[in-house]
Amino acid sequence: MNTRSIDFLRPVAWQPIGWALFIAGSICLAFALWKAKAWRQEREAVEILARQEEAQAKTLRDQRAQRLAVKTDPRESQARLDLGRPWLGVMGAIEAVTNEPVYLLSMTIERSSGLVKLEAEVPSFDDALAYVDGLAATKRLKAPTLRSHQQGLDTQGRPLVRISIEAEWGER
Repeated sequence: MNTRSIDFLRPVAWQPIGWALFIAGSICLAFALWKAKAWRQEREAVEILARQEEAQAKTLRDQRAQRLAVKTDPRESQARLDLGRPWLGVMGAIEAVTNEPVYLLSMTIERSSGLVKLEAEVPSFDDALAYVDGLAATKRLKAPTLRSHQQGLDTQGRPLVRISIEAEWGER
């Protein structure tokens, strides 16, 4: 074995190959760190763009779904309109006025025009006029009008008047 003596008092000779390797390694390390940073920034930019595109696509899907829901489901919008109308008040007012001499045969409410049509039977024409006046006294029906009447006899031979009344529903 060759033993070399180490002398700590004398300076070591300058070796250029070591310094050259150190500088080359440092340059490679700096280049690798710079490239890693650039790739990380590029990857983050791509992820941000992907999130933005996904958010835009989701917004478009939601808008399309809302438009389709509005277009394809008119029953829901009609139901919302019907819930806002005072149906129970109108029916309660008609029920309160319809007493013993008046027999209500049919009631038709046209949603689009707000028109209430009533068909009833009364014993006399005076009872028919009293019924129309009673409907006019309620606050739920506007301008009840006697549209037609037909006099006749019932099955037992008593006089009978069949009447048709129209009124607009709503608060006065």
